[in-house]
Amino acid sequence: MLPLLPTDPLALKVIKVISCVLITGALGLMVMRLNGLIADHSLLARVFWFGTAALLFHVLEGLIAGFLAHRLKENPIKVGIYTFWTGIAGITELLQRIENSHQATTAE
Repeated sequence: MLPLLPTDPLALKVIKVISCVLITGALGLMVMRLNGLIADHSLLARVFWFGTAALLFHVLEGLIAGFLAHRLKENPIKVGIYTFWTGIAGITELLQRIENSHQATTAE
């Protein structure tokens, strides 16, 4: 397991909740921007770019999780969407499952 990833179950739950709330907010900002409700030079316009970056990173995490889920013979779409919403916590859970399955096959 990568040493920098959180493994404490409580920390993962907190990260998942915060991630879902922030991604929902970023999607809301995206809708507001597309509808022209955010002016170009407002503070929300600056926050919009942070939200856009977060959305892009979460999409990449979801794609990576989908490819990794294929190794576990899990549904890649389900795992990818879950990881999109939960972020690094979803990737951490997936990597733990991969590590556990690898240990189980080497122990046999």
